[in-house]
Amino acid sequence: MASDKAVAGPAETCSFLRGAIRSIASNERRHTDMVRRVEGDRAVAVEGVPDPIEAAPDRSSSPEDAILLAQLYQLCGHDPDVQTLLMFQEDGAERADILRELGWDVTKYETVQKRKRKMVARLFNEGKI
Repeated sequence: MASDKAVAGPAETCSFLRGAIRSIASNERRHTDMVRRVEGDRAVAVEGVPDPIEAAPDRSSSPEDAILLAQLYQLCGHDPDVQTLLMFQEDGAERADILRELGWDVTKYETVQKRKRKMVARLFNEGKI
């Protein structure tokens, strides 16, 4: 801890330390409030009650997701860029990984992503998937 002005004597030192502790406590409360606003209240396991994490949805893909992806892949057969993007996204690849692996620039990635969205929306509207 450092002070902008010199602290001389025990009374000023005590006052400085109280202010520093108050500042740290205030920052901790603000940080906790901000985390609660962004992430919501955290659920914690209580004895005798099932752990809340067990009720969380499973993030792994379901069999229906695999079937949907296979249908989408077949229906996008006329656009190999969209098929390639689908494969990488199914594997959980990040945008930077896709750009590096395929040698695409950001414009091409965004263009293919836009074509994919339009194609999926059209296929859903037509009832094909």
